[in-house]
Amino acid sequence: MRITTTRRAAVLLMLFALLFVGKANANNAQEARKMFDRTWKMVFGPEGCSLNYSVNIIGIYKTQGSIAIKGKKQHFVEKRYCAWNNGKKLYSVDLKKKKVELHNPQSPKRDKYASKFTYALNDYNYSWTKSKEGIVITLNTKKGVDSSVKHAKVVLNPKNYYPVSLHIKVAFFWAKVYITNFKAGNISDRLFDYPAARFKDYIFKNCWPD
Repeated sequence: MRITTTRRAAVLLMLFALLFVGKANANNAQEARKMFDRTWKMVFGPEGCSLNYSVNIIGIYKTQGSIAIKGKKQHFVEKRYCAWNNGKKLYSVDLKKKKVELHNPQSPKRDKYASKFTYALNDYNYSWTKSKEGIVITLNTKKGVDSSVKHAKVVLNPKNYYPVSLHIKVAFFWAKVYITNFKAGNISDRLFDYPAARFKDYIFKNCWPD
């Protein structure tokens, strides 16, 4: 499976955006949603977060790296690829080919692959259980909804509600994400600024406005 740098960024953001959430009794569902909201704010709140990740999609696509998120801003780094998104411009870098692409991060035409990972948080029933790994929050889609992600499970650290792992199902395959070194807050905006001087010798392609 070949995934471009832009697609890679979109997939990663989708994976981290689906961090949690099953059909159970009302109290269980309410508790699950409260835990979901708490973790969601740590990941996508105004203070931002950073983490290391390892992704495995049914054994045919594997990658690992680090990512920082702060609202609509993102920056990720892998062995071959990296990207900077300051909320207005997305610079995707292929370190092997020495190529940089400029994209509009808000354009729905930017990436067809990302359309396979659609979701709306209110499209799911929430529940939770405990396991030796931590708090397991499960989501299952309600009937008649449009989200393409049908099921998901997230494991949270019971002490601080930090995400530990995430499994999601799209169509007939599962994607697994393992998370380490999660840090909430104190993310500088400067982290999302593209260091143009560092890649001045790279081939530049302007894909704006996608």
